[in-house]
Amino acid sequence: MEATAEKTGAAQEWRAYWYLPLVAGIGFTAPLLYAYALGPFVEPLQEAFGWSRAEVMTGNAIANLPTVILLPLFGLLIERWGPRRVGLIGVTIMPLAFGLLGTATGTSINWWMLWAFIAISVPFVQASVWTSPVVARFAAGRGLAMAVTLSIGSLASAVMPLLATLLLTHFGWRQGFMGVGLAWFLLMFIPIASFFRGPQDGSRAARQGNAAASDAAPGLTLPEALRSFTFYKLLFAAITFSLAVVTMTIHAVPMLKGLGASPLQAASTVALYGLFSIVGRLGMGWLVDRYPSHIVSATFYLLPIPAYLLLITSGTSPTVQMVAVAMMGLGGGGQVGAVAYLITRHFGLKRFASLTSVLFSIIALGSAIGPVSAGAVFDHAGSYVPYMIAAMVLTAIASLGLLSLGRPPYGAAGH
Repeated sequence: MEATAEKTGAAQEWRAYWYLPLVAGIGFTAPLLYAYALGPFVEPLQEAFGWSRAEVMTGNAIANLPTVILLPLFGLLIERWGPRRVGLIGVTIMPLAFGLLGTATGTSINWWMLWAFIAISVPFVQASVWTSPVVARFAAGRGLAMAVTLSIGSLASAVMPLLATLLLTHFGWRQGFMGVGLAWFLLMFIPIASFFRGPQDGSRAARQGNAAASDAAPGLTLPEALRSFTFYKLLFAAITFSLAVVTMTIHAVPMLKGLGASPLQAASTVALYGLFSIVGRLGMGWLVDRYPSHIVSATFYLLPIPAYLLLITSGTSPTVQMVAVAMMGLGGGGQVGAVAYLITRHFGLKRFASLTSVLFSIIALGSAIGPVSAGAVFDHAGSYVPYMIAAMVLTAIASLGLLSLGRPPYGAAGH
C-alpha cells in the first residue's frame, strides 16, 4: 500500500510540474559552460600566447575560489529572495562573461580579469538555484526529478565541446568563445524567464509565507548539519567528484589528443561523457527512489576507477578511449546527483538551499584547484597518469564513506 501511494504521489507531482525539471535543467547548464566548453580552447591558447596548461587553467581557479565563500551566502539569498530572480541575473551574465574570453590579450592580468567576471556570475547560477524549486515541488518522485534536471546539464556537457571545436575550427578561437557564449544565452534566457518558478517566487507576502513554511519544515539548520559527521562525509564526496571527475573531464580533450586522437575525434569522444552521464543520472534517480540511497550512491562513486585504469593501460586505442569516457560519464553523472539527493534525505528541506550551497562551494573549491593541479602534473611529468592514480584513491575512499552512511532519517519509503 505504501509503495502504491508513493507511486501515485509521484505521478501527481509529474502531472502538475512536468516542465519544471526540464526548465531547471536548462538553467543548470550555465555553471557548466566555463568547465566543459573550455577544453577545446586549451591548445589554441597555448599556441597563441605560449602559455603552459597550468597557466591556462588558472582561470578556473579564479572563477571558483571566490565562490567557496560566496555560495553559502547566496544560499540564504535564494531562500529569502527566490531562485527565479537570482537565476535570471546569472543566465544573463555568465554567457556574456564566457564570450569575453575571446578578447584575451595574452597578458596574465588581462586573463585573470576576464575570469574574475566569470567568478561574479558563478554564484547566480549555482546548482542550488535550479534544484531548490524542484525538491520543493517533488517529494515522492524527487530522485527522478532531480536526475532529469541534472541530465540536461549532461546533455550540454556533450554538446559544448563539439560546438566549441566546430566554432574555433571554422572561425578561430576568439570568435569561438563569443559564439559559444551567444548560443548559450539564446538557449537559456527565454525558457528561464517564461517558466522557471518555485514556491519561493512570487509576491513578498508569498515569499514570506514560504519562508515561514520552510522554517517549520522537518530538517536540520546549517549549524546543526555542521556538527554532523555525515555532512563531512558528503562534503568529502563532493570535493572528490570535482577533483577526480570534473577535473579530468576539463582536461579530456587535450589528454585524448595527446593519446593520438584528432581534435574532432577527441571532442566527439568527450561528448560521450555527457551522453552517458545522462544515463547515470537518470539511473541513479530511478534507483534511489526505490533502493537504499547510500548503497546506490557508493556504487556510482566506484565507476570512474575502471575508466582510469583503461586509460592508463590501453589509452591509445580509440575504442578504449570511448569505453573509458563512457564509464566516467556513468559514474560522474550519478555522483553529483547522489550527493545532492542525500542532502535532502539526511538533513531534510528546512535549509536545503543553504546546505547544498555549502556542498557546491566545496565542489567549486575542487574545481578551482583540480584543473590547475592536473595541468601542473602534466607540465612536470608529461602525463596525466599520476593525477589519475590519485583520483582513483580518492573515489574509493569517498565510496566507502557513502556506504557507511546507513539509512537516512528523512528517507522515502524506508530508503
